Amino acid sequence: DINLPPAAGAPPAGDSGEFDPEAVSTLCSMGFAEAHVRAALKSCMNSVERAADWLFSHADDLDAAVAAVNGSDTAAGPSRVDNEDGVGEYELLGFVSHIGKHTSHGHYVCHMRRGDGGSWVIFDDSKVAKSEAPPLDLGYLYLYRRKDASA
Repeated sequence: DINLPPAAGAPPAGDSGEFDPEAVSTLCSMGFAEAHVRAALKSCMNSVERAADWLFSHADDLDAAVAAVNGSDTAAGPSRVDNEDGVGEYELLGFVSHIGKHTSHGHYVCHMRRGDGGSWVIFDDSKVAKSEAPPLDLGYLYLYRRKDASA
């Protein structure tokens, strides 16, 4: 029964060590190695959709992510990446927002900042105008630029 707690000593759902061959095949067909796919499925309790997201989210260093999932990296603690170009600091360049009650009604506009720390401009179809009070909290998509590491 789904409403009953798991029996004592039973492995958590999706942690039986067995993987659906179809799930493995589907994820491998996306170009991932089977070891990476198995670690993703283990980490995501055998959910194919979540495992695909996990694989793409860890694509920059899958081997380290797999090692962490498999427990071979637990003694070292969480890994830290020291970037040679300094700490990443970003500034907001612009954002896209929607005007209308529903996404099926109305349209999207873009607010962009002119120059370094300058005034805001709204791009609304073929009209461009100064935006006195841009709705910063209503954006759907925000555009950032990394500040120079030496600044």
